Amino acid sequence: MVTPSLGWVTAAKSTLRASSSHIGMDLDAQPSSNAPLPGMAFLLQQIRNTEEIFEINRIRSAERRLLMLLRWLGVRFGQDSSRGYRLSLKDMNLNHRSLAEICGLTRGSLFQGRP
Repeated sequence: MVTPSLGWVTAAKSTLRASSSHIGMDLDAQPSSNAPLPGMAFLLQQIRNTEEIFEINRIRSAERRLLMLLRWLGVRFGQDSSRGYRLSLKDMNLNHRSLAEICGLTRGSLFQGRP
């Protein structure tokens, strides 16, 4: 699955590449090569995800921060639909409290004045 580019994420992304020469060690005691390390692609994706969450958490407005988090979740885990992305927070086991925690807010500040 190819994740579409998120325009709100800064260009200051991780520049790590999946090769032993960038880590500064040769794991198989052979002359240094640019062969990908096992699991490196997964680790790089996790780093990118973390960077994107950090960027969301830098948004000052609580409402905008929540909207950007929901957009990120939709792009990352949702299903394409004619109206955008479908996402079941219940299936992902996400509630108000967990959404607020991911955003770095309290549930009260995130949903203040809303039922």
